[in-house]
Amino acid sequence: VEAGGIGALLDLASPSAALALGSLAENGASSKIVEAGGIGKLVELARIFLTPDGCDDLGWSAATALSKLARFPGPAEAIKQAGGIEALVALLSCKYAKERECAAMALGNLADHGLAYCTAIKEADGGSFASLKKLTSTGGDKATAAMDALGKIEAAELAAEAAA
Repeated sequence: VEAGGIGALLDLASPSAALALGSLAENGASSKIVEAGGIGKLVELARIFLTPDGCDDLGWSAATALSKLARFPGPAEAIKQAGGIEALVALLSCKYAKERECAAMALGNLADHGLAYCTAIKEADGGSFASLKKLTSTGGDKATAAMDALGKIEAAELAAEAAA
C-alpha cells in the first residue's frame, strides 16, 4: 500500500492486480484505493471486458474487487458515482456463473448502504430488479447471492417505509 503500490496495481490492469486490490480493501486500504482512482478503473475494466460471449478473467476479477469494496461507505459511493451499479447489473447477464455471482454479491453489498443505492440498482435493472429476480431461479451460489441482494433491497425499502 505504501510507495504507490495501489497505483502500480491499477496500471497493471491484470486479473491478479484486480484481485489484489480486493484483498487490500478487505485489509483496510479501501479509502486509499478510492483516493488513487481505483474505483473508476475497476468499473472501467468490468465494463470493457463485458462481451456478448461472457466476461473474461479481468472482468470477473474487477467485479470481485468491486464486491469487496462495496462493503465500505466511501468506496460504495465512488462505485455509484462511477457508473458501477450499471456495470454490475450488466454483469448479471454474463454467460458465466462466476461473473453473475460476483455482480450479485456486489449489488447486495451496495444495497446495505441504504435506499438510495437500492433505488439506483432498481433503475439500472430496468425498474423491476428483473435481472436479479431471473438469477434467483438459476440455482447455485449465483442464485443465493441474488436472493441475498433482493432481501437486502427489500429490507431497505421496508425500513424507509417505516421511517416515513
